[in-house]
Amino acid sequence: RQAKCTGYDITVTDAKPFRAGRSRAGDSLSNEAWFYWFYVTAPATLADRFVAGQGQAGDPLVVYTNETLNCTIEKLKPAHTHFLLVFDEV
Repeated sequence: RQAKCTGYDITVTDAKPFRAGRSRAGDSLSNEAWFYWFYVTAPATLADRFVAGQGQAGDPLVVYTNETLNCTIEKLKPAHTHFLLVFDEV
């Protein structure tokens, strides 16, 4: 809700570890280390694109960032949790 109030349209998804007896075929495999992680899916606001002649071999073709949203989530999330910011395709 906090992100929506600041103008961001995001989706939050918990990363749940695979558990025998509870998880099903097709669920992603992970372990207990992911128990305190969540994914935030959001639109990217800045794209740093590879430019021929300036980039080097191995550089990504595009890097999406949203430092304002990243900082907001970092301040508001519970201290024991971690998150991955996932950007919608532009």
